[in-house]
Amino acid sequence: MWTPRSLVQRVVLSVAIGSLLAGAIVALITVVLANHLASEQEDKHLRAAAGTLAVELLVKGYDPFYAAAEEAHELANTGIVVALFQAGRYFTGDSALPFVTPGACRTTTSLRVCAVPAGRWVSIAGRDPARLKVHAEQTLTAAGIALLAAMLFSTALALVLAFRAVKPLDRLTQALRKLPVQEPDLGPASGVDEVDTLRTSLLAAFAALRQALERSRSFTGNAAHQLRTPLATLMGELDLAIEAVHGATRDDCIRAHHEAKRLSTLIDRLLILANPDDTLRASTNVSLSDLIEDARDALPEAARARVDVEAEGLSLEADPMLMHTAVVAALERALDRHPGRVRVVAGQHEGAVLLAIAGDPTSQHGTNGDDICIAVVERVVALHGGRLQLEAARLALTLPALRG
Repeated sequence: MWTPRSLVQRVVLSVAIGSLLAGAIVALITVVLANHLASEQEDKHLRAAAGTLAVELLVKGYDPFYAAAEEAHELANTGIVVALFQAGRYFTGDSALPFVTPGACRTTTSLRVCAVPAGRWVSIAGRDPARLKVHAEQTLTAAGIALLAAMLFSTALALVLAFRAVKPLDRLTQALRKLPVQEPDLGPASGVDEVDTLRTSLLAAFAALRQALERSRSFTGNAAHQLRTPLATLMGELDLAIEAVHGATRDDCIRAHHEAKRLSTLIDRLLILANPDDTLRASTNVSLSDLIEDARDALPEAARARVDVEAEGLSLEADPMLMHTAVVAALERALDRHPGRVRVVAGQHEGAVLLAIAGDPTSQHGTNGDDICIAVVERVVALHGGRLQLEAARLALTLPALRG
């Protein structure tokens, strides 16, 4: 079932259905009343014809046979026929007319008949009801045409009025699409209560959002300084300790250094996800093959040996640090999930740069850190205007190629 999605469609549909129902009710009442009035008018004519025959019998004293024949002659052009009944039996006139109780009217299969008392006789007049049927059909047709015209007119009028009514909302929507969150400007008041209330609510929401963004930027900046600096100092001290000590102590220092480096990488990735900005702060020409080699060199020696690279000499415009972090995260995820070799293929596909990292699907296992790795890759790819395709044993990054 089709459901209207826009406000204009819903208003027009409501008006069309409402006008159709209201018009149908009015048309039905009109047809019933018109047919009733036509039937009463017909009975009036029949009673008048029968009454004229009764007057000629009672007042003028005409012979019944002469009076019935004379009246039939005078009514020949009207389609009305008359007859006289005496004691409930046919006496003279048109024999096709049935007997009807004086003062009553009824319809047979072929005639509409009315009766008037005329002394010892009953004067009856009748006519073929076909003209009533024609009148009913004409009335029904006219009502249908009027109903259709009224519905079309009301629908067109509702369409015009609905577009005029939602125009302030459209202007507000267009302003929202072009709106920078930092400096919201929704234009002047429209004079429509609902739209102005929405504008006020949106301005309040933007103010709250702006404050939240400012707090988020402040947090990421403070976190980058407060977390990275102590870790960098700790790693430096551990480097010195590794060279100065021997034995079990040196092994402990190496493990601590490895753990500190892992925490530093985790902090970098979390800060990427926590950064509220949707634009790149630094963008430059980056060699794809150099980017992959640098990412592979950032891995432990045992992991580096499991990575096979096939990269064309392509370049792309990107933030080197963000792309390096994303590629390292993608490699770590693939190496963690596949104990065998991991293949990295980089090339051009349909005018874009495609970087695919795949492992052996038959040897897939662990997923440690998988959610954060994927979130970081997805965030970086989105910032660069690309897309991420994630499959069971393959991860593909499609990025815009370098222009010009």
